[in-house]
Amino acid sequence: MSEIQENFVVVVASESIASVRYRKALPLTKAWIRKMTRQTSTQLRELPETITIPADGRILFFARDRDTFFFLSHFHPAEIVIGDESWPTAEHYYQSRKSLDPGFREAIRACAHAGHAKRLGAEPDGPKRHSGQSWFRAHNQNVREDWAAIRLDVMRQADMAKFSQHLRLREFLLATGDAKIVEDTALDAYWGIGADGMGDDWAGRILMEVRDELRSKLPRVAE
Repeated sequence: MSEIQENFVVVVASESIASVRYRKALPLTKAWIRKMTRQTSTQLRELPETITIPADGRILFFARDRDTFFFLSHFHPAEIVIGDESWPTAEHYYQSRKSLDPGFREAIRACAHAGHAKRLGAEPDGPKRHSGQSWFRAHNQNVREDWAAIRLDVMRQADMAKFSQHLRLREFLLATGDAKIVEDTALDAYWGIGADGMGDDWAGRILMEVRDELRSKLPRVAE
């Protein structure tokens, strides 16, 4: 079975961040482990009681509308279960698929916050400010060869698991109706819209795909 063919396990999962842990067998320096897995006073954003779609019909969840729509972020602390494995956030799962190395995957799972997981999973040949904490750089390895071909499907799988397995999150996503969902970050023109606002916005597009799929599964009301 391929990485992308793993089935979802629909469960009611806790939305708390998993406890920090690491395997002693991993060939990591003690200082590096402390830096990447130290517990921090992460601020958990509470879900809003209700949501109101912005007047322009767009949800800019990264910056402008972050306070209300942070739950759309891959960093939102909602545990997901895919196959027989659980992950603290969608971002943890996404980063974990970059390598088949079990040591890498356990290191990702142990990260206290999605931001840590993203830095740990940074590709080794990127700018030092992004790859300085990269597991791949530290272990002289590269991401899997097929990563560019599968990464969108990995994110689709993560988002579908997140919004399938958490009833309240699913209700909020569906409540966005037909609003355009946009990751309004100037720092990423692939997942977001980039500095010129013309980026691919794959994060927003996949969220809308998931919304459409979940909506199609709702029971039809007889007229």
